Formats: sequence, structure tokens, C-alpha cells
Amino acid sequence: MSLHTRDNNYDRAMDLAGQHIQHLTETLCAIGFEKSDLKTANFNVHTDYQNVKDRNGNYNRVFNGYVVDHNLKLEFDFEMWRLSQALSAIAGCLSNPDLPIRFTVKDASAVNEEMLRSAALNARRKAEILCEA
Repeated sequence: MSLHTRDNNYDRAMDLAGQHIQHLTETLCAIGFEKSDLKTANFNVHTDYQNVKDRNGNYNRVFNGYVVDHNLKLEFDFEMWRLSQALSAIAGCLSNPDLPIRFTVKDASAVNEEMLRSAALNARRKAEILCEA
């Protein structure tokens, strides 16, 4: 998830970002997640400028505020009801985060081993067919 905050005052931008993460954390804890389930993936604060044309046709950079970008991830075992519950809660959250959904495999080594077994069996079948030919 991504939370974005902008304000002309640095302290207010950071305070607003803190409030957003607090709302999101409270929302998720209310449906049974632990605070530690929500993890920061990236945190960035930068200044934003806008190009504004003056009356002479020249462009000037004008300060547009401080932007706080906070990318987070929520990890849990895949259960459709749990995913639905989390998405519903996040959709109603006051923080209004951007929400791309990505799935990963919890135990990648087990999947890799199974893929190698399957590839070896497939190669053997093809080799046997070639030998018969």
C-alpha cells in the first residue's frame, strides 16, 4: 500500500503522515491483524516544485510543498475470506491508501524443488520418446 501526504510545512506533512499510518494500523488491528503485520517497504520525504509561467513567458520553479510517501506491505497466509476482510477494511480506512495487490509464495524453495522434479520428469518422458523414435 502507499500513503501519500503533502503540506507546505514539513512538520505538518510528517504529522499527517503519522496520522495516516495510525489510522491504517488501527483499521487493520480492529479486524484481527497485529501491528507488526504491517511493515514499511519504503519511506521517502521530498520537496515538490511546480513550473509556473510568469507574464513574460518565462517559467519559474515554485515550491509546492513537502511530499511524504510511505509504502507498506501487509503479509498473511492466503485465505480468501481474510483477503476480502482486509480489502474491505482498507477501502473504508480514513487514510485512503493506494492499494495494488501482489501475491508471493511463502516457501519459494519448496516450489522450486517441485518445479525441478516436474522438469526432470518431463525431460525423461521426452528422452524416452526420442529413444523410441
